[in-house]
Amino acid sequence: MLCNSALDIGASYAEIARQVRSSFDPLQRAFSNLLQSAGSKPNAVDSQAQRLLAIYMGVQVMFRAGYSTDVLKNIIDQTVVHLP
Repeated sequence: MLCNSALDIGASYAEIARQVRSSFDPLQRAFSNLLQSAGSKPNAVDSQAQRLLAIYMGVQVMFRAGYSTDVLKNIIDQTVVHLP
């Protein structure tokens, strides 16, 4: 739902856009925590968590657009390969 809100509203309404962005924070923190537990370099955790969040949101959009499970699985597999 957050992904849809971000796409539908975008930056058109500053306050709503801010709220949508802040709603992404718990997921990004979860990615950060997992990356830290996996041994990521401390100075790279934030950018890696942002990248995972972006990929997660992109996969959701692609799923809704009708991309095949094989395509989405390949994206996820390639992402996982490049994790620490």
